[in-house]
Amino acid sequence: FFFFKQKTAYEMQRGLVGSEMCIRDRTISSLEQVSYELAWSLIKDNVFYSEIRFAPQLHIGKDIKTIDETLVAVNNGLKKAAEEFNQTEEVKNGKKPQFKYGIIVCILRKLQKGISCYYDQVLSVFSHAGSNEAAIHAGKELILATVKARDEKKIPIVALDIAGSEATSPCEMFKESYVVAKENFLKRTVHAGEAAGPDSIYNAIVQLSAQRVGHGLHLLDDNLCSQNDPKAFCSNLVEMMISSRIGIESCLTSNMQTCRDLKSLSDHPFKKWIDKGISVCICTDSLNVAQTTNSREIEKAVEAFNLTHDELKNCLLYTSDAADDTPCVDLGGRRIIKKK
Repeated sequence: FFFFKQKTAYEMQRGLVGSEMCIRDRTISSLEQVSYELAWSLIKDNVFYSEIRFAPQLHIGKDIKTIDETLVAVNNGLKKAAEEFNQTEEVKNGKKPQFKYGIIVCILRKLQKGISCYYDQVLSVFSHAGSNEAAIHAGKELILATVKARDEKKIPIVALDIAGSEATSPCEMFKESYVVAKENFLKRTVHAGEAAGPDSIYNAIVQLSAQRVGHGLHLLDDNLCSQNDPKAFCSNLVEMMISSRIGIESCLTSNMQTCRDLKSLSDHPFKKWIDKGISVCICTDSLNVAQTTNSREIEKAVEAFNLTHDELKNCLLYTSDAADDTPCVDLGGRRIIKKK
């Protein structure tokens, strides 16, 4: 059985918001239900620890009025599924570990009109300052509301993330929000190096104290680096990630969909990362948008890169290690991996 970190994502395109956690009617009951169904779909795929990532402010509308209500609704759905599964005979007799989860709240780098009532209001307030300034302030509001919900309502929120266009909205814009996250013991992950080069990954780690890097696709592409000595810079960046145990959340199917330079999975730097000693986790990005599952991503990695038993086990252990010090996780699933 896999003890595996699930990382969902929003794909933001013109006219499209696609995610497990995005539903059109934006009601509390629907948000609870889709969260409940998502948890069960993960359990059926032998995922026993999951970090569900979504942007709470996207769901605020006529029925859902606050960030807090969104977080409560999602947690209620996930918690219901967890409680049901954890009472099954398979769990009670020790054949399967308990299902546990954490929530990652996501800041959107770039706001667009029409994607949520909340963002429309923020953009209206900052109509003269521009969308970047609006996004910065929306991020500040999100992290403050998140910390309060975690502390007062005991919602298992474990990390902060950022998604969206790296080109138009560099991650360092949101440094203040990440300082608040760090001061309040939340983990930090950043989508970086997906559409931009090594500089974006460096800024995520140095400016935002990122402990994990989402995608990191262009980490080794020194031709996309703006530094005076690109090769040395990329080499030093890799060494920093290795020594600091900063892992990459690799999303193979998603990268094939969004990166035109990847003609086949064999072109993906996944195996190069492993050979260099970087901690690499196998993630999905978005189950619905990528039309994939955790099991399918693992199968693709094994087949495309001829992963050995130890290489695959290490990927799963890196994933487990990244979650070991979160309050909602025990090591039951990690012990299962070690037995294999």
